Amino acid sequence: MISSLVFATLIYWSDADSGRLEDGTPFRLHGVDAPETYKPKCEAERIAGFDAKAAVIELTQSAKTIETKHHYVDDYGRAVIDLEIDGVDLADMLVEQGLVQVWDYDGGQVKPNWCS
Repeated sequence: MISSLVFATLIYWSDADSGRLEDGTPFRLHGVDAPETYKPKCEAERIAGFDAKAAVIELTQSAKTIETKHHYVDDYGRAVIDLEIDGVDLADMLVEQGLVQVWDYDGGQVKPNWCS
């Protein structure tokens, strides 16, 4: 696993579990699924997706440090990473707040249903 510590970095978020790092690297957060903001399956997913995206934007923009830990590159060419915001795992924070769900992306687990 490759780790890097950066200060006051910019992250472009597509939704609450994926986007691009400041250097342009596409990424996906490891171990979680966020509701979709692009082509959601229902209105509830769309609303939840934009709420979750707003939360990650606020958390990363207010961070003093952001540490990335790279696991591997997925089939879509994205770095699958952990992000720590000021020493706290971002995915864990989002799960605790109910904004994303734990999902074994690499283990073939069925993707969470945000519409039920």
